[in-house]
Amino acid sequence: MDGRSSIVRDQIVGVAVQQLNDVREASMQSALQAQDALLEKALEQVDGARAWLIDPSTMLGSEATKHGEFAEIVEVQIRNAYSMVDGNDAVATLMEGSNRTGPVDFILNGQEYQSKFYNSIPGGLRAFVEHLEKYPDMAKDGGLMFPSDRYETVVRVLNGEETELNERSQQAIREWVGKLEEMTGKKFEEAVTPSI
Repeated sequence: MDGRSSIVRDQIVGVAVQQLNDVREASMQSALQAQDALLEKALEQVDGARAWLIDPSTMLGSEATKHGEFAEIVEVQIRNAYSMVDGNDAVATLMEGSNRTGPVDFILNGQEYQSKFYNSIPGGLRAFVEHLEKYPDMAKDGGLMFPSDRYETVVRVLNGEETELNERSQQAIREWVGKLEEMTGKKFEEAVTPSI
């Protein structure tokens, strides 16, 4: 009887282990399918940005300034893609139609943003100040977004750290940041958000 009960016990254990493996496999397949669906939604956002590149005539500005609007589009679409990969809804909305030239470029997590993707750091900061002069409510309630690499350079200049910029550019940055901080009532790091 010992031999038989050992065989029966082994068979029961084998069936139980097989059942556990089947459940694990089904669970893994389900998770992979869900992950694939999220990735597909995220890639649709990336394709949305790509569509603008195919026909840049729909973008505002001259050939020299279209990069700014495209940067806004990429900011919105890529942030949405990141959110969707994590299983969440879109978090950003690009302003469309006549609103594209207004005080707000896009809305991110319910916060209105104006972004400045200029070639020069002082030029971008100056553009923020001019924008806030034109739309003073943005100084209190709006968000400002600057390219992350330029944002980091501004912070380094403000902290007195070494940068690749000449002294004249650094002085211009300090002056424009001072005006920006005065208008918003916030330190640069609180008033401005780095892009992705």
